[in-house]
Amino acid sequence: MNSIDNRWHTAELDFLVEHYPLPGWTVREIQLALPGRRRTLSAIKRKASYLQLSRLRRDALAVIHDRMVEDIYDMCVLDYTVARMAAELTSQYRMPVGEDLVGRLMRERLNACTYRCWLQRSPERLVRGQVRGWETTRRAA
Repeated sequence: MNSIDNRWHTAELDFLVEHYPLPGWTVREIQLALPGRRRTLSAIKRKASYLQLSRLRRDALAVIHDRMVEDIYDMCVLDYTVARMAAELTSQYRMPVGEDLVGRLMRERLNACTYRCWLQRSPERLVRGQVRGWETTRRAA
């Protein structure tokens, strides 16, 4: 294969510039949807780095985290666990959200009183989970 075959075409570059900074578009999804020749994951990452698209992705993540804080607040009021919050945010934003990110956003950006009240209700959440588990076990028997 010569270097002419390996060049990025305009359609590929336009697609990469449009979709790389967007939330929910992983490098793997971009690879599968990229028009033209199939590129490796590392080639896509290198080209995005060369075009300085990583900075745009970081800026987009900051905006997404701001929106996530509002959803986390609602889930705190509904008394969700951190694991359930992470699962809900993962499905809602189509991007991986870990429990550590949810915890960090709660500590850093939520009102201290809201976070403290949510923490104080932790034993109640555990008891409800154990009761649900016991009822499920009883039904199965």
